[in-house]
Amino acid sequence: MRERLNNALLAVLLALMLLLTGATMFLSMRSSRVGGQIDAAEPDGESGRLRLSAAQTAVYPEQLAVFCEGGVWLPLQKTDYELLYQQIEPFYLEALGSAGPLTRMEETEYLRRMEPPAVLVQYHAPQPLSLLRIWSGGAGTDGDVAVCRTVITLERENVIALFTDETGARWRAETVASAEELRGICGAEREINAVLAGPEQASLAADEVLTDRSFSAETLFAAPTEFAQKGELPQSVLTALGMNAYLSKVYPDADGNLVYVEGRSTVRVGREGDLHYTGEADLALVERAGAEMEAEVCRKISDLLEQLWSLTGAGGTLSLEELRREDDGALALRFGLEEGGRFLERREGLWAAAVVRDGALTDLMASPRVLEPGESLLLMPLSKMSAALPEGRARLCVRLLEGESGAFAPAVCRVTED
Repeated sequence: MRERLNNALLAVLLALMLLLTGATMFLSMRSSRVGGQIDAAEPDGESGRLRLSAAQTAVYPEQLAVFCEGGVWLPLQKTDYELLYQQIEPFYLEALGSAGPLTRMEETEYLRRMEPPAVLVQYHAPQPLSLLRIWSGGAGTDGDVAVCRTVITLERENVIALFTDETGARWRAETVASAEELRGICGAEREINAVLAGPEQASLAADEVLTDRSFSAETLFAAPTEFAQKGELPQSVLTALGMNAYLSKVYPDADGNLVYVEGRSTVRVGREGDLHYTGEADLALVERAGAEMEAEVCRKISDLLEQLWSLTGAGGTLSLEELRREDDGALALRFGLEEGGRFLERREGLWAAAVVRDGALTDLMASPRVLEPGESLLLMPLSKMSAALPEGRARLCVRLLEGESGAFAPAVCRVTED
């Protein structure tokens, strides 16, 4: 009798195991058919669900400057840049998030307001002000205004935000940011190392910040990641892309790429570690229309790329360069790569790009690389180099340009609005 009970119990346990196995396979196959789901946000410690921070942005500044008593200070080294950004970011986001309606400014009035205490934030590429406000916790109500430069300064005891758009027009907005916090940021003791170009400068924008002394900038070498050298994509990368690593088929194609296929999702991996995903991965968007939806898409794609960079051991930080709506309604995103405020410019190809249609990621490419420091080069003061420039509104900045053998060397670049 006891033996019969044991056999019956074993039969029941075996049936339950087969049932659970079948359910797991069914769910996995179902996930494959719909393309999986992507959510690269940080986990919420209380509920275990994934969420996005309201103050998380997808873009990082190319240049920061502090207007102090006596002059202007530019952080020229990676450590100084990162420390300053950590210090001013909460204040800057508060100013953006609380900014009121925009009003146009005359050039003379704008330049008159460029005085201490003030902080300047310059972007690598024009950014929609509506998205910057949403990422800062505010409302996206600025239409098509794309911002290149923001200056946060004082008008009497009120903190105001001054914006320069992609056409060079000047705008202002009231904020509720703290005047004391702005004074605290600008009151720290720093060595003055920069000047404003000024209205008499015919070759640059009048509010261009230029170093007035020589400075060093580091060369970076971009090398393939470890997985590219091993020739095998980590399972965690497939999981991040919403694919089931255990159900994926793997084969080499005629071009030497390693191809992973699972359901409707495909990842091609090039010899240098370039990734190209195609599929229908659901982004699980909360907002379904308008600027709020675009801001959420940018943050989720930025989070996903940040996760891929971390999982592959890649260097640098990706920053949104362009958000464009295609004729078919899809959102196309392009990202640049920065390291300590220096953007790396490739001769061919992009660092990362994505296409989102109807709330699903349908196309993503990424070129993760390990960044290794090289020699430092001494660059002339930008204030002296500006004298040899042709006339026309432009700005000077230091970027890392790709040369031979994966080297990205620092160079002073003249950037125009074209």
